[in-house]
Amino acid sequence: AKFADALTHYHKAIELDPSNYQAIYRRATTYLAVGRAKPGLTDLDTVLAQKPDFSGARQQRANVLFKMGKLSEAAHDFQHLIDHAENSKQFADRLWLVEQSQQNTELARHSYEAQDCEHVLETASKLLVEQPWNSELYLMRGHCFEKMGKLKEAIVELRHASKHSTHNMQLLFEISELQYKRAQIRGALSTIRECLKIDPDHKKCYGSYKNLRKVVKSLDAIKSTIDAQAWPKCLSSGEKLLKSHENDVAVRVNVAKMMCQCNRENGNIGAAIGDCNSALEHDEDDVEAWILRAEAYLADEEHDLGWFFFIFFGVVQRNRVESVAVDRPCAVPYYSRLSSCS
Repeated sequence: AKFADALTHYHKAIELDPSNYQAIYRRATTYLAVGRAKPGLTDLDTVLAQKPDFSGARQQRANVLFKMGKLSEAAHDFQHLIDHAENSKQFADRLWLVEQSQQNTELARHSYEAQDCEHVLETASKLLVEQPWNSELYLMRGHCFEKMGKLKEAIVELRHASKHSTHNMQLLFEISELQYKRAQIRGALSTIRECLKIDPDHKKCYGSYKNLRKVVKSLDAIKSTIDAQAWPKCLSSGEKLLKSHENDVAVRVNVAKMMCQCNRENGNIGAAIGDCNSALEHDEDDVEAWILRAEAYLADEEHDLGWFFFIFFGVVQRNRVESVAVDRPCAVPYYSRLSSCS
């Protein structure tokens, strides 16, 4: 709240006097304090255009440029400080660090071109310690994780790259594609909307948006049957969608999880467990599928096995555990001791 108030104050001061470089500088440092490097850098550029001998602003800009991976520009600013400012030893040390980073970044690029992902990951990870806003390094790591089949990690890295790059619609499209591969259909749609928010006419994003919206609409129709506790209708709707998307893994995984719940509630415990197993074959780290399977085991009076899965995954969705305890208190240790369970 204090930073927001400060920014509001500086906005007003600069609007009244655009040549007030002190107010612009203070706004820049406020932007940087809240992690907004791009507007912070823009303000620092403005300050130095008005007052080139402002060493504090040039030092700030040099550090920001270094963190963003704009190494040649950072080196230029540090060299200027060495030539014109006091304490040149400090800036000489920073310049040496930038030059070392330039060499190591080139090594990472060569390794990336040679598809030596092991070396890319090792080198980029070290460089990111000093360059946490360098989108190129995140991009290289993300593509390497994708090649290694680690889609979850790839999405995280590409998200970082997107955050630190400007209006990269192609990158948002790539993230959405990876999310869909991981059966995160609603997440994929949300990412595509981010792309279209920047550029409503982006062809790839718009085409993907139309397809994703149809799929989500179909999944929502099944979810509405769950909300209405219409279990037979849920199962018939799920089977219909599976037939129309026979080769679409993402759709099949999402339908399998919903059918797991519907089969459980409809008394088809074996089928419910089979549905959850199908989802887990695609992603063994799918917490929702583990929880649904645990609930199926509990419904089948397999209390020990059901609770075993809750021990590992119930912490993530504590409300789900507590709702099971309310509905079936004898199924859950601790709660069973508070109830009259035989």
